[in-house]
Amino acid sequence: MTIPRGTPVRLVLDYADTNRNAHKFTLTAKNTEITSLTIDGETRKMVTIDFTAGDRGQEFYRLSCELPCVAMDELVDYVIMVGPPRPSA
Repeated sequence: MTIPRGTPVRLVLDYADTNRNAHKFTLTAKNTEITSLTIDGETRKMVTIDFTAGDRGQEFYRLSCELPCVAMDELVDYVIMVGPPRPSA
């Protein structure tokens, strides 16, 4: 996924783990680390992570789950690229 530089982003992470594992996601990049609250399907079923693409000179972000679970290999190193800004209208 590539997002234009300067775009406000809200990642919405909905709980859908049929194995009932808890998850906590971290978005990392140059000069940035944002960690979500833990979702477990009972006390919290959704979390959000808000950021502005490339606001601190980032060229890309990595999104990973920090808690061990059955699907751990599938929940690490999602990459979000920062592209050129949108042209002014």
